[in-house]
Amino acid sequence: MNEPAIRARLDSIEEQIRVLKGELATKPRKKKKRRFSDLYGLWKGKVHLTFEEIQEAEIKLKDEL
Repeated sequence: MNEPAIRARLDSIEEQIRVLKGELATKPRKKKKRRFSDLYGLWKGKVHLTFEEIQEAEIKLKDEL
């Protein structure tokens, strides 16, 4: 390849990179999906509950569903 052809190809690739970076900047980022285990310790140091308060808030199911 001659130098002008290489320069033209490089300019084209650089323009494509600029376009892709622009698209990336305008798209909202997807949040990482949380797993249930990620919630462990979430309220540590923020909420102080007694064991009795936790028991009162637990969901109670009837014996017969």
